[in-house]
Amino acid sequence: IPMDTKNLTAPSTHPATECFACYEGVVYIGHLVEDDEDGDTAEVFEPVPCRRCESR
Repeated sequence: IPMDTKNLTAPSTHPATECFACYEGVVYIGHLVEDDEDGDTAEVFEPVPCRRCESR
């Protein structure tokens, strides 16, 4: 049975106009780092330029 598309309420698809993964062109990547001397771990966040914003 074909679907009636005249009364659809979903918005049409379109590419996003703004980047949702970065803050002012920077993405923060987090990872765990272990200290070799005492074995403690710490979470470190590295700022990385957003590739999506750079391509615009």
